[in-house]
Amino acid sequence: MPGPASKPSRNPGRRSRAEIGRQGRAMIFLTSKTRIAVSVTLLLGLGLLGSAFAAKPRVIVLTDIGGDPDDEQSMVRLLVYANQLDIEGLIATTSTWKRSLSPDRITERVNAYAQVRPSLLRHDPGYPTAEHLGSLVKSGQPGYGMASVGDGKSTDGSRLIVD
Repeated sequence: MPGPASKPSRNPGRRSRAEIGRQGRAMIFLTSKTRIAVSVTLLLGLGLLGSAFAAKPRVIVLTDIGGDPDDEQSMVRLLVYANQLDIEGLIATTSTWKRSLSPDRITERVNAYAQVRPSLLRHDPGYPTAEHLGSLVKSGQPGYGMASVGDGKSTDGSRLIVD
């Protein structure tokens, strides 16, 4: 409602600039409060989510390494990210080469990792030792398909998964 000193408005439904200014500031103030509330909520939520994911993801890797060069490249990439994972097993499996397992190829990659680990440690102290990773290399079932599953067909790799 206009004060006594204001001019009568030509359009009764229209508000004066002073009224709009006061309301505009109030709306900006409320918007700022809302932004702060949303920001605090998001930050708290992200903090809680962050703590839920603070532990490294546990992984067991099954690989038919030796069949294709990309398998060996993938193993190298895994080892480069070993500081971000809790690697619990590196298991050589079969694939197209139905009876062929190559745990030695995993071991070769782990030995190469041992050579570059000092450099990796300059960036993050969380890289596991090559000895630890080497102890996780196991062989899976050398057979192929469902004929190689069942009683009496356990391997070091399958026991590692179950245990």
